[in-house]
Amino acid sequence: MDLLLSKKHKAEYCLMGYTLIESLVVISIIIIVAIMAFPYLGGWGSRLKLSNAARDIVSDLRLARQYAVSQNKQFKVIFDVDNEQYELKRGNKSFGSDAWTKVEYTRDYTEANSPYHSIDIYSVTNDVVFNPDGSVSSTLVLELRNTKGERCQVSIENLATGFVKSYSWNGSSWE
Repeated sequence: MDLLLSKKHKAEYCLMGYTLIESLVVISIIIIVAIMAFPYLGGWGSRLKLSNAARDIVSDLRLARQYAVSQNKQFKVIFDVDNEQYELKRGNKSFGSDAWTKVEYTRDYTEANSPYHSIDIYSVTNDVVFNPDGSVSSTLVLELRNTKGERCQVSIENLATGFVKSYSWNGSSWE
């Protein structure tokens, strides 16, 4: 074809760019790949919401521990499994508090505008009281589930340090 075109026609041919047909073929291929990938991305979103919900609970528990240490008062996180919510309260003493005042907020997983309204707080072993020395009153095991049956767990296993950790269920064990 190069032999048939003059220098003038060759320059015009190179500047023409893509044709409409070429553009439509590329767009069609992109759409087909996106349609094939969509079912895999749908499952990823629900798992992400579940891990984000667990991460928020871990953050709130660590915040309660931080408040207890910095304010030299006990802080309690109270879980209400039936109503799918939890709240933070401040004690009136460093140890052995007998009066509790609500602090900041209640996180509610049933509200329609909540990003986690499809997440269930499935089980909780105890409410948690953080002490000013960083310790915690009891261990905690909290399980979250989404509508697909995927599970995450938040736990406090070391009473002396009050360290909070989250785990994901891989189908046979917590990791």
